[in-house]
Amino acid sequence: MEDHYLSLKHSLKGAVVVSFIVAFVSILILAQVIFAAGSANISASDGTDIAQDGEVITSTVVPDYGTPLNMEAEDLFGEYLRAHTTYSQDGVHSGTAVADLSGSTKTVDFESALAGSPLNYTIVISNNDTVAANDLVVTDSLPAALSYHNNSYQSTVVNGFTASEFDGMSPNGVITWTGSLGPHGYATLSFRATLTDSLAVDDVVTNTVEIDNGSMVITRQATTTIVDQPSAQYAFMPVLFKALNAPVLQVSRPNSQNQWTVFWADSNPGGTVYEIQESHSPDFSTILDTRSVAGSTSSLYQRALSTENEYYYRVRASRDDYTSLWSNVVHVIGGYYDDFSDNTTGWAIRRTTYLEEVRSWYERNGDEYWFIMQVEDSWDWGIAAPYKKRAPEVPYAIEYRSKIAHVANLVSHGAAFGADWPGETCPDYDSFNGLYRHQICFNHFYDTNTIWFNHLKLLFERVDYLEWRPQDGGSPMKRGSFDDFDSWFEVSSIPNVDADGWNTFRIEVRENSLKLFANGAEYYNTANNSNFENIWANEPYFGVFGSTDEYSNSTTRFDYYKVTPLDN
Repeated sequence: MEDHYLSLKHSLKGAVVVSFIVAFVSILILAQVIFAAGSANISASDGTDIAQDGEVITSTVVPDYGTPLNMEAEDLFGEYLRAHTTYSQDGVHSGTAVADLSGSTKTVDFESALAGSPLNYTIVISNNDTVAANDLVVTDSLPAALSYHNNSYQSTVVNGFTASEFDGMSPNGVITWTGSLGPHGYATLSFRATLTDSLAVDDVVTNTVEIDNGSMVITRQATTTIVDQPSAQYAFMPVLFKALNAPVLQVSRPNSQNQWTVFWADSNPGGTVYEIQESHSPDFSTILDTRSVAGSTSSLYQRALSTENEYYYRVRASRDDYTSLWSNVVHVIGGYYDDFSDNTTGWAIRRTTYLEEVRSWYERNGDEYWFIMQVEDSWDWGIAAPYKKRAPEVPYAIEYRSKIAHVANLVSHGAAFGADWPGETCPDYDSFNGLYRHQICFNHFYDTNTIWFNHLKLLFERVDYLEWRPQDGGSPMKRGSFDDFDSWFEVSSIPNVDADGWNTFRIEVRENSLKLFANGAEYYNTANNSNFENIWANEPYFGVFGSTDEYSNSTTRFDYYKVTPLDN
């Protein structure tokens, strides 16, 4: 299959040379007609300026609400559409984002204990997301080394839609909880169990809980090692001390200043001091910040926009020289910014239709730094993105500054966003399918495909699936739509831009709409398009897109890329 595909690509290149003269004459004629037709749809105020080198234009532009696609149009644009799309798959979309339960925890009050000792277990199911976590099934299977204490089970649910009542231990030793949690909801489950007397010193007892959300199972464990002498805390605890409870932690979404608040619920007595840790990793292998808080159960954070925009937090309580276990872990995704002055920030090709001809790299030009996206071969396209970097919760805005290096008909670029990334390393260079036909990342996405056409034309794409079809000609990887392209649209000429120069584009992503801006002026709002369905708004991955036509090299310079939270 691989050899046939590459042979086909090189044959097409030969055909391009043979047909170039005839095609060139046709392009000259069609370009005049298309330019005239496209210009007729521009609605802009008189005297609108063209943006130069990133200047923000604030003049009023009457938005062009776009036109439906004409897939059969006998012009260059219709040819581009047919070369890159497919009608071959029908289906009903399921654009429901999966809630983030990664901050859920399982803890035990003693990590070392005597055989025969009682232990207290706590499970926190934490939905650290803006979407509901529905139809959860939580199962805790007690190992043979533990026996459950009757009537010791307790549960607390915050912002939960439904939750089951515990009706005792099942005959096979399994504790089960089912329910649904709303955005930022959590459930705390606790119970008591006793270690068997037959355990030997250095035995390790592991208690495991599984949290099943219907599409994946999250596993959390708590372990206790058997010792021959109790700890000092354990020996004297029944007389002098009641153990401190671990706080239950939450975090707000970031605001437009890239600020958020970490806050927690605590059932411990007054006078408690709290220690908060911040890290870029959920295992806290590297600590960014540690702070002590007294007299409050919240703390405000503000961070600069950065390529490292994901932050994890945990808190523990201290009082009278005793310290609780760490709380559940929460995380927040703040604003992202890359000016490409550091070539180690992880941007690379994630989707390609021809490995040798779809490329990206960091480039320095004097005091300027760019990220370059290049597509060199006929009808190919690609997506470049940083490795598994996510946008903040909606609403947020994407902004980037770009310039086409060499203008030519149908060369294009834009932002890819609203994408998924269910796998890890993307793509997989070890196999043909792993490189071209993978399902690792960017299986669906939005694309502000900005096409040079004497002016700049927008082809907005809601790509719902990809299909490898080299036998059809054009691009071998077709971009498809669940709704027969009803959510795709074109703006025949983007106002307020310099087609041959630098422009700043902005996309505001909200739950129910997308707003598009060019050099500071809004020119499109999907809220005014009754055909548009915003099914991928909560998918957080982003990058850049590039494509070309049958003849021309497409090379785009990106000056910076920014993703920032919005207040509303």
